[in-house]
Amino acid sequence: PGTVVKGTGSTARLDVSGTLIAQGTAEAPIFFTSDEDDSVGGDSNNDGSFTTPAERQWGGLRFLQGSTGNLLDHVSVRYAGYTYFNSTNYGLLILTSSLTLQNSEVRDSRLGIQISNASPTLVGNTIEGNSSHGIAIGGSTSYPSLTDNFLNNNGFGMNIEDASPTVSNHQFSGNQNAAIRVTGGLSSPEFSSNQFTDNGGNGVNWQAAMAV
Repeated sequence: PGTVVKGTGSTARLDVSGTLIAQGTAEAPIFFTSDEDDSVGGDSNNDGSFTTPAERQWGGLRFLQGSTGNLLDHVSVRYAGYTYFNSTNYGLLILTSSLTLQNSEVRDSRLGIQISNASPTLVGNTIEGNSSHGIAIGGSTSYPSLTDNFLNNNGFGMNIEDASPTVSNHQFSGNQNAAIRVTGGLSSPEFSSNQFTDNGGNGVNWQAAMAV
């Protein structure tokens, strides 16, 4: 608990092919952030107030296929999404189903969380201030379970493309373009007990095929 990990630039990306257990507490969360973020861990780049943190300052975390037993609890991921030949835009990229993200925040990045052909569990997180999407879920073998998350002030709150997540008890607030966008002919999400407040565009933008 209380560990601070900082990175800068496209090469500062944490790839997990084995197991990562990052278990902080409410009083002492674990931070993955930019080296320009002086609010935690001090002035790591020794430039005083000359630079300030912003999205795209480092490469984020990537959980690879075959990675198992991952737990992120009371973790904060900030200011990620460094774009290098369009290959990195995320705070978290999840390519494994063996991951639980809970009681955590992913914020102020280009794309908060990207889930691709994986079925992780996300419970009780705050995803906010990400300029592109809060959560993007893609792939016909994506069946993630998402419960009790807050998606606030993102570009799109959640984007679902050819995926089938279960999304329950969420609060979507202040997302600029839409709270949820659904695309692709293979999308079959399940929604229950979600709340929507002050989201731009269409609250739910459904561009996928629908069975009625």
